[in-house]
Amino acid sequence: MIPFGLIWGGFAVFWEIIAFATEAPLFFKLWGIPFVLIGLYLIVGRFFVDAIQRANTIYGLTSQRVLVKSGVFRKETTAFNIKTFSEVSLHEKDDSTGTITLWPAGMKESMTQKLEWQGKVQPPKIELIDDVKLVYDKIMRIRKQH
Repeated sequence: MIPFGLIWGGFAVFWEIIAFATEAPLFFKLWGIPFVLIGLYLIVGRFFVDAIQRANTIYGLTSQRVLVKSGVFRKETTAFNIKTFSEVSLHEKDDSTGTITLWPAGMKESMTQKLEWQGKVQPPKIELIDDVKLVYDKIMRIRKQH
C-alpha cells in the first residue's frame, strides 16, 4: 500500500505544483486538493487511524467466547465462539506482547492463508496485547474443557 500511496501522492502533488506554477484556472487548482489529501492518508494518515482504532478496542474472554469491542464513533461488539475454531495460533514478541489468531475451520488450509490485503477476509485476531502467552494459555484451557 505504501508504494501505491507514494505514487498517488506524488502525482497529486505534481498536479498541484503544475497547476499553481502555470497560472491554471482555479478549478484545476482546487481539483487536485482532494487527491493530495487522499495521498496523505494513504502514506501516513492510515497509520494514525489504525492507532486510534486500536486504542479504542477492548478484548474479553469468557468460558465460551472471545469478545471484541471496537470502534471510534460507533462501538461494535463481536463475539466468537471458541469451539468453532479449528486452530489457535500465537505470535509472541520478546516483550511478551503479541497476537493470537483464531482460525475458523477451512481457512488455514486456504492457498492464500499467508497473504493479507484489505480485500481478503482475515481470520479474527486478538492483536497487540500484553502477556499474550497468558491469554493464549487461557484460551487453550477453555478449548480443552469443551
